Amino acid sequence: MSSLNKKGLALTGFVVTYKAMKARHASREIALLALFQLEKQGQLDAARELTQPDVWDQLVLAAVRALTENAQNVIRDEATTIGEFAEYIAEVELEHPENEALPLEAPLKSIKLPTSKGMMERAEKLAKAAERILEASRFNELHALSNIADVQEHSIVLVTAVQKNIEAIDRAIEHYSEGWALNRLTKMDRALLRLTLGEMNHVADVDVSVSIDEAVVLAKQYSEDESYKFINGVLGRIAREAGVQHEALPELTTAE
Repeated sequence: MSSLNKKGLALTGFVVTYKAMKARHASREIALLALFQLEKQGQLDAARELTQPDVWDQLVLAAVRALTENAQNVIRDEATTIGEFAEYIAEVELEHPENEALPLEAPLKSIKLPTSKGMMERAEKLAKAAERILEASRFNELHALSNIADVQEHSIVLVTAVQKNIEAIDRAIEHYSEGWALNRLTKMDRALLRLTLGEMNHVADVDVSVSIDEAVVLAKQYSEDESYKFINGVLGRIAREAGVQHEALPELTTAE
């Protein structure tokens, strides 16, 4: 086989692997939203057949709509932040001594903005506003992904693993949370920990280190600012006690 053919096969393998990783990530994200919505509806431990026609689609659609509404509210609030930031910049420029000394008809000079703590805080708020807008633009995409056969199938596997083992999963969360009662956690943090423990303990062929890494990524995306540290700490303690370093262990990947 020529070196060109070998490179072509290697590239094909990489693309297939990359697509599989993207599909798994989408599955986890959609499962997280479904678990969040099920708890919100008071049906997390209900015997609900998610594979029935329209049941899964309605569940994901409800989660996407709730997130979209929340994002819209946040964006409206952040629009005020953007306006305040623009006013602040204008004031700094107008009140600068070089511009105050100019005749009224003269154009303003460009002024280097101060790098004060206040300015940095305003810039951070502006960046967060932009992130919220980008997040909101993804929700329709997630709804579309949830109807792709492979993504839907794996998402349902993850949600079902949590539903079937909810009591054991919740006991483990309380045990490893170091004094944090389950009901003191935010709904999103509970959903994320339940999802990851359900995957680690009750789904076959799972790389625990990847599962934890994905949980941290989702925590940064959906939870409060510092939640990812808490999520990583809880899952890290569970993995270390099980002897997991960077590879999955057989005892954590038993199939139902």
